[in-house]
Amino acid sequence: SSFSSPPPKPMATTPLMSNWQVAILVVAVVLHSAAAFVTSPLVAALWLRNSGGSAELAARMSGNCSLLGGALAFVTAPVWGRVSDVVGRRVVLVVSAVAGIAGNVVVLAREDSASLFLSAAVSGLADVFLSTAYSLAGDVADEHPGLFTRLGAAQAGGMILGPLLVVWPVESNIEAGFQMALALGLAALAALALVPETRDPAEKGGALRPFGMLWAALEDSWLRRAAVTYMWVMLPVGVYGIANLYFESRFDWSASKTGLNLAMASATGVILNTLIVPALVPHRVSPPKALLASMSLDLVMMAVTGAVTSGPVAFWTAIPRAAIFVVPPLFRLQVAERHPGQQGLLQGILTSAETLVFAVAPAVYAWIYATGAAHGIDGLPWFAASLAMAGGIASYIALEAAHNRRVHAELQAKLLESGKPAPTFGGCPRGNFLGDLNNKLGLP
Repeated sequence: SSFSSPPPKPMATTPLMSNWQVAILVVAVVLHSAAAFVTSPLVAALWLRNSGGSAELAARMSGNCSLLGGALAFVTAPVWGRVSDVVGRRVVLVVSAVAGIAGNVVVLAREDSASLFLSAAVSGLADVFLSTAYSLAGDVADEHPGLFTRLGAAQAGGMILGPLLVVWPVESNIEAGFQMALALGLAALAALALVPETRDPAEKGGALRPFGMLWAALEDSWLRRAAVTYMWVMLPVGVYGIANLYFESRFDWSASKTGLNLAMASATGVILNTLIVPALVPHRVSPPKALLASMSLDLVMMAVTGAVTSGPVAFWTAIPRAAIFVVPPLFRLQVAERHPGQQGLLQGILTSAETLVFAVAPAVYAWIYATGAAHGIDGLPWFAASLAMAGGIASYIALEAAHNRRVHAELQAKLLESGKPAPTFGGCPRGNFLGDLNNKLGLP
């Protein structure tokens, strides 16, 4: 197997996607995301109910359930990514939508702990809706360069709509919530009928060999480091997996209030992804700078949330913590730009890294929460997350430094061949924001 990253193709005379088709895709992502997040506050209540009201047992069981679903998604995401490269994007989008619908049907059937585990397994086998949408965005990047951040906003938009439905009209009714999730999932599936296939027919087909292609892709050292860095950066987000349980048990919030808090954070994420980041990145701020700024803000706010002992104050910390919402689309955009070939496999690799983190992190933070609660340190998961985010920032700086040094070496080699003097490191192409700082850091 071989992995190649061909240069971007010139824009086709006939667009692969019209503006209205892009809008339909964005709506489908909103609906799919809402289907997942309408049940998010309710699942915490369901775990508490099935655990006899024990927050510690609920945290451990919830973590184990996340571990199961994430482990399955970790294995299957690159496979589905490669399938989308060979067969097409729409097929994989439909399969993922159907898996999400089936997961809700399973919970509606019984509403016990076993159904929650089975639902996580069914959904985890094809939890690639968003990554496939990002692959599609990579296919049409020349036509619609802002689609990556629009998809990030769409995901956050679903995270607004879903929790708000818990407040109205579901009103914390578990059965009604999962019925609403089922309806939203079916609506997302119906919307896919209007989304075109964007994979070039000339590039489809060939041997599947998902794992062979995966290993070939990971021979690229930058891509390996990018996947590991993405895991580090997303690790602290795992604390949000038990945030509902944390707030409901520590501050005695209802599921409705937790849903409103999540909706407020998601609304801020939509504003960041839709208005602020697209306005800054193309003209004044590089994606790396935007990523570092968002991660730094989130690091501070995680520590603040852990220290807060007032429910009203904790409620409003959701707004600055929403800076984390810009991280996935911007990071995926950087990978797509640097490796324009094999979008499905590449986005699948990042999804695999993400789901591994989302499988392990909630389980780890649930254990940290249970341990902290037993010793009267309720905010312990947030403090641990802030330390992990600091490690993620360091890892990301190292990744950018390595990239900048490689670009600089290639530029020097080309200039030496032409007989021109090599510039200083600060003369790297725009976007390599660290400049001479990389040399001072001495990072490999």
